[in-house]
Amino acid sequence: MLREFIDLWHNTRYLSEAQFNTKWFLIYSDLEKLNISVPKNILRSPFKTVINSILSAKLGYVIGYQITDLVGVAQNLMEHHPEYIKHFLLTLKVTKKNNLLKNDLVKYERWSRRYSEYIRQPDSLKIYKHDLNDFIEFLVPEFEGRLREWGMNIIEVKK
Repeated sequence: MLREFIDLWHNTRYLSEAQFNTKWFLIYSDLEKLNISVPKNILRSPFKTVINSILSAKLGYVIGYQITDLVGVAQNLMEHHPEYIKHFLLTLKVTKKNNLLKNDLVKYERWSRRYSEYIRQPDSLKIYKHDLNDFIEFLVPEFEGRLREWGMNIIEVKK
């Protein structure tokens, strides 16, 4: 099912909305059976941005953007949906691709500063959303449940 989703996502721009929805709703119903919650319309923000970012991190090359490298993906995510930047960084880490981002950091002085500031910032000041953790776990099985666990621990602490 993951391979089907990635293939569908890669081909989104070549499909009509009806063609995409037909294929997506089959995957969506299978995800529902697995209790993985995901919005029905994933082609809207923030979902599209998050999925593009996570798949880019997982695969090690840019997916779904007119951006040339992973630093651009990270910058876009920080600008528009910073609550998911840690998910992106963790995806790079668990897929053993975090060197790809670090290698590009030297080319981008401004982003390098922002990234360093973000990393030094205490977790208590960062904003996270965990609504897509189950779906991100589906996209990145390498998490082996740790992303879901992280989200549940954060939610428990806030209670």
